[in-house]
Amino acid sequence: KKQLEHYLSEAEIYPEEDALLNALVQAGFIVNFEVNEKANRDLLRMQKIMDNKLQLILLPTEQCNFRCKYCYESFQKPKMDAEIQKRIIKFVSKNIHNYNGMRVAWFGGEPLEAFDVIENLSQAFLKICSMSKRSYWSSIITNGYNMTLDVYKKMLQYQILNTQVTIDGIKATHDDKRVLADGSGTFDVVIHNLLDISRNITDALPRFVIRTNVTREVYENIEEYTAFYSRLFKDDKRFIFFIRPTGNWGGERVIQIEDSLMNENQFKLVYDTLYKQSQTINYDFHATFLEPAGSVCYANIQNSFVIGSDGTVYKCTCNFDAENNKIGFINDKGDMIIDENKHHQWLYVNQKSKACDNCSFSCACLSANCPAAANFSTEMRRLTCPAEKKYLKETLLLLDKNHFIEILEV
Repeated sequence: KKQLEHYLSEAEIYPEEDALLNALVQAGFIVNFEVNEKANRDLLRMQKIMDNKLQLILLPTEQCNFRCKYCYESFQKPKMDAEIQKRIIKFVSKNIHNYNGMRVAWFGGEPLEAFDVIENLSQAFLKICSMSKRSYWSSIITNGYNMTLDVYKKMLQYQILNTQVTIDGIKATHDDKRVLADGSGTFDVVIHNLLDISRNITDALPRFVIRTNVTREVYENIEEYTAFYSRLFKDDKRFIFFIRPTGNWGGERVIQIEDSLMNENQFKLVYDTLYKQSQTINYDFHATFLEPAGSVCYANIQNSFVIGSDGTVYKCTCNFDAENNKIGFINDKGDMIIDENKHHQWLYVNQKSKACDNCSFSCACLSANCPAAANFSTEMRRLTCPAEKKYLKETLLLLDKNHFIEILEV
């Protein structure tokens, strides 16, 4: 440490033979004073926002078989009908030549409640991208209840390679918050499906992000939960553990569990507890948010659109009822009719303040973490800074432990 302080304060030229300094320079922690890092960051922001891939978040249905107690959705719209599917296919076919690739994320509602829609659109997208020699990649956020082994095998055929499923702790806490529409529990079915896939699918490429929305009750049982999770998935590197505080993301349903929500200071205890445990768990998904542009929200990207089951075009998957989120629609000719004034408000909404400009985290979020925080005058405003910035020390410790365990295993 004293040696490093000496170089930083007095040395005009870093000695190339010094191993520590050379490693830090190579990793980009120490840069030449002539390098304009802010200019490089702003160029990265421009490249990210203007990314030339077509990114569609599609809602094959806005209905759901679950009624999670913190869910913000209203489930007012039905499954996407054949006409809307035709319009989306026309839009992609007419415009794919304007892009260098296509990314599709399936969302809902619960997308697997309308798997026939996913199949129909996926087949069309794959054919269009193949004929136009464009890359195609797909992901899904699902509650996992309908994701049987047979369904998942078909998902792989449609190149759905990233899957996020939520497990909210042990059976008791999960079944309290993530219930079916009739109020019954869902834990056993979801776990059975995941284990069936883990044991029978040998492909190395698929990735499963297991998200846990942590409430007070989940935290109180976190040691039992992580021990259970580790027994199930520690030998399957495709499964990645991901934690988030359960928040008030809008809607009326969450009011009933307000006493279960944790504030920022309380949530730090979750990291501390996880760090002290001995289980082998993959936390690497958290590292993606620390990468350059890793904390940029999809709603900030020019060519990213959310398409509802009725053909309405949004920028954000929250607050579907907000007028400034409804930026357009797809007509019967396959044209995406966009209100550009509304659209631009999402792309350039986060004006850089002095605090953002000088923030050490700015290369990860690029002042583009959550445009909804400025667009909605709701609780969303408190989401301006990414969770990984708020818990940066704790995240780094958890990731460091993760890799230290991997080294020991080798």
